[in-house]
Amino acid sequence: MLNLCEIPENVNYRELRHGDGVFHEALSHVIQGERHFCVTDEKGQALYGLVYEENQSWAEASDQYVHSKLFEEMPLYPPYLTYDEERRESLCLDLFKDYDSVWFERANEYSVVLARILLAYTEKTVFYADARMRWFLPEGEASSAGDPLALPNALGARLLLRDRAPEEALPVFGDFVPSSFDGNFTRLDAMVLFHHVFFFQWLTPLNPADVKYVEFLVPRTEGIGSILLAYGRGKAFFGALGMQVTLKPGCTRYPDEMLRRYVRLPFTPEDADDTNTIRVVNYYSVMYAKMLRRKGELDLSILQPSFLTELEMYGDAVIRDRRMLGVLLRGSDYVTSAMGGFSRPRQVAEVAPVIQKWFEQGGYDKIFLATEDGDLLDDMVKIFKGNLICVSQERYRVSDFREGMTTISELDRARHPGKAYDAYVEDATVNYLYALYMLSRCEAFMYSCHCGGVSLARQLCEDRYQKLYSFADDGKE
Repeated sequence: MLNLCEIPENVNYRELRHGDGVFHEALSHVIQGERHFCVTDEKGQALYGLVYEENQSWAEASDQYVHSKLFEEMPLYPPYLTYDEERRESLCLDLFKDYDSVWFERANEYSVVLARILLAYTEKTVFYADARMRWFLPEGEASSAGDPLALPNALGARLLLRDRAPEEALPVFGDFVPSSFDGNFTRLDAMVLFHHVFFFQWLTPLNPADVKYVEFLVPRTEGIGSILLAYGRGKAFFGALGMQVTLKPGCTRYPDEMLRRYVRLPFTPEDADDTNTIRVVNYYSVMYAKMLRRKGELDLSILQPSFLTELEMYGDAVIRDRRMLGVLLRGSDYVTSAMGGFSRPRQVAEVAPVIQKWFEQGGYDKIFLATEDGDLLDDMVKIFKGNLICVSQERYRVSDFREGMTTISELDRARHPGKAYDAYVEDATVNYLYALYMLSRCEAFMYSCHCGGVSLARQLCEDRYQKLYSFADDGKE
């Protein structure tokens, strides 16, 4: 991102001429390793400085950023050294659909480009608090004939100065806002908003109308829940655009034939190629975009019919006519990977009083607990004793993770080396799906933090939950 700054001194800077293409010209030199620029008028008089800051580094410098080891391998926020704001068909403007206006707090490359897009391609009003925006969006005649992003006189009434965001406007702040982590996309920063608008251009050079398949390459650190979540969310967004979401064969830590035994996931067909396929290789950056943070399109039909019958028989035998309160507590690698914000795992001491209150006042017969964390299970047993039901499965304690280990997949491979891993991972997958299915059969659902298991349980329940409680946001939906 190019940020406005003081005219540079005592650094190696390049001089540029102010104009509509100044950001693209600067980026052409950033690609060559330059970072500092002095922008002048037509007479050579210095007007302002530009400094390039890497998007990921800019975000990580904020105390609002969630520093997790899970995000170190792949940056959440691409650099966008090239983009084309005139490719209207590849711009994703869905974040603006619920707003009649947008307010920008600070002038920088992204707020200027976004403002020009809004004025050119929508009927929305653009408010701004930084008067420097008018350097790039002047009143008057179009700056060049035929330029679709220039601002003609008629649009002047839609570009207005406001110190604060009007109540009805989408506010876009100058500092980093953790919207990607907490899922609250009603307030954004310009960098995250830019990433959403240019989402397709980052994913592919293809015209979206030409895309037939969207192939996910899932990191081998991800479990079956994450795989199903990616498919369900991808299907909800890309499927609505006529694209088929598929899984790259052989990309996960599970054998493809094992996955096919239990779930109905489409693998990429032979006719997929570079002319018709988006290949999602930066998994986290896609999964943390708003378009894929929405509720996915999954139900129990994602399970193979024979396996679903097995689950139904088990559920009927365990539940019988009892009213069940479902509880999901996440721990282990969510602690070792330092997940924060709405994904911060809560301890039993934080959640038990509310669970107890719900259990007693709701008149439930049993609590079905889903957790992979042995310490959390021990603490829950001490409090709820015979009122607890769990699926038998291998569990993990934070103390089990050796130095340098972050994820459950790393610990699993250390515990089950060689060929023993394939046998173990199938058993673990079945147990996980049993736990999710049992959660989906409960009458009410409480969960300690936002994670893939929560999203899947809420989808598989097919809107049967009568009550929901999230400790991540104090019970608010």
